[in-house]
Amino acid sequence: ISREEAAGDVWGWIKQRTRWMKGFIQTSIVHLRYPLRFKNEVGGWKNFFAFLLTVPGTVLVNALNLVTWIILATWIVTRAPFIQGWYPQPVLYTSVAVFIIGGFIFTYLNLMGVYGRGKFYLVKYGLFTPLYWLLLAFATMRAVVQTVTNPYTWEKTKHGTHLSDTAST
Repeated sequence: ISREEAAGDVWGWIKQRTRWMKGFIQTSIVHLRYPLRFKNEVGGWKNFFAFLLTVPGTVLVNALNLVTWIILATWIVTRAPFIQGWYPQPVLYTSVAVFIIGGFIFTYLNLMGVYGRGKFYLVKYGLFTPLYWLLLAFATMRAVVQTVTNPYTWEKTKHGTHLSDTAST
């Protein structure tokens, strides 16, 4: 069982995830300076591709997620024809199916994890999964910007915000 303390508020959570994604970006940059040497260091192509999917892949998926949410929101609000031009019908239908099915599966797995641990009072929060994706995408984009503009600064997570003055005495 893990005993870490979660971030106490949304802004603290965003700063924490920004720091984590910035770490993923910097780790990717360092290890991929010499990709063939790194491939040999991690034990071959299988481990190399596992690294690519896990570390830089996480950053890429989160960044692309934000872009697709922005495109979707723009299309819903404006019905812009240029957006429809980007998505021929087979691509549009496949994208919508993946969005709905993937979102359902991810949310379902979150809910089953909570349910399986007997934490039934937390099930309702699984419905906030789309909000989680948006916040994570936002934090990832912050990390990308910070990596370029301020690579040596790391935002700290404030801990103990759940404790009152009387509880600590």
